[in-house]
Amino acid sequence: MDDDETTIFINSLLPQYERLTRVASSLIESILTHHGVPFLNITARTKTPETVREKANRKSYSNIPSQMTDLSGIRVITFLDSQVHQISQVMSTAFEIDSDNSLDRSQILGNDRVGYRSIHFVCSLGNQRKNILEYKDIASLKFEVQIRTVLQHAWAELTHDRSYKFGGSLPADIQRRLNLYAGMLEIADTAFDEIAKSIDQYRAQLHNKERSSLQLEAINSISLDEFFAKIADQYNLRFSTETKDDAVGINELTRFGVETLGDLEALITGDVIDNEKESVGTVSRIGFLRRLMMYNNIEKYLEGGRSWGGLSAISRRLLAKKYGEENLQGIFAKSGRYLSATKRRRLIKPPSIAVDKSNAVDSPAAG
Repeated sequence: MDDDETTIFINSLLPQYERLTRVASSLIESILTHHGVPFLNITARTKTPETVREKANRKSYSNIPSQMTDLSGIRVITFLDSQVHQISQVMSTAFEIDSDNSLDRSQILGNDRVGYRSIHFVCSLGNQRKNILEYKDIASLKFEVQIRTVLQHAWAELTHDRSYKFGGSLPADIQRRLNLYAGMLEIADTAFDEIAKSIDQYRAQLHNKERSSLQLEAINSISLDEFFAKIADQYNLRFSTETKDDAVGINELTRFGVETLGDLEALITGDVIDNEKESVGTVSRIGFLRRLMMYNNIEKYLEGGRSWGGLSAISRRLLAKKYGEENLQGIFAKSGRYLSATKRRRLIKPPSIAVDKSNAVDSPAAG
């Protein structure tokens, strides 16, 4: 293909590939989201006129559209190796695959080598989309999709970036060490995948157990999640789906002496449940755990102090019902904290004692 033909292609067809890149990346994101396949990010690019011209000359292409299959390129970065294969299956059904130009680099490496691994698909939007007006002029154009895990992507970027000096031909002893470390990345990829599967299996086992069979389960983030799901169902409560404060709650439960789901369930009383049902909207998970502990033994809970700086209305209502408003004031005073006279969501402390007033009982740093 001579320079004039390349120029004609760049001026007439490259804008269509730019639109193809936008359309294909948007479709891939929507399709993966619809199928519930996790991914870290999706990036896309179209070759520039300069890179088209350089590659066409270097490869002596006679027909750019059919030979340069990566004019439009999309990269999907995911977390686990099993997700790479999930995405591959989705891609195979969502688009028309050019099998002759698609490849799995791990197969090219073989069983005895390590290195740059990813799956590359060369696709088109497919015949079914040719009948859709907005896709008609780009449905038969080819685009490339690379699918990698985070670790595979890190390795590929290191070996392809000349500033890191990892690419090319290296002295044998250095190359050997580089291969060993590449193998470590493969092992880590496999290990993370196995751990993720173990977590899923553990979660499924808990989900299939009756509540009575969960009594001896140690409290952790997964078992606590199952605990909330089951009591929400039993008591018709709506808990927040926010789990970022669960680790704080588990730490406080441990200090309180609650180590199993049975220990935790023993703290639940009818008064606590009735109080939760009076709240508006969803119930904070961390707030619920703290109310269980304070309602059971507020003095024990307050021993050693807490980082939170206020009581929410729902917490104060419950505690005042059990301990009495005046007695509640005295309990907090003994721990070096002072409830405000009004039922606002805060505590008041003497100026000489520092306190974080930024949060209330339902928030991560609150009690």
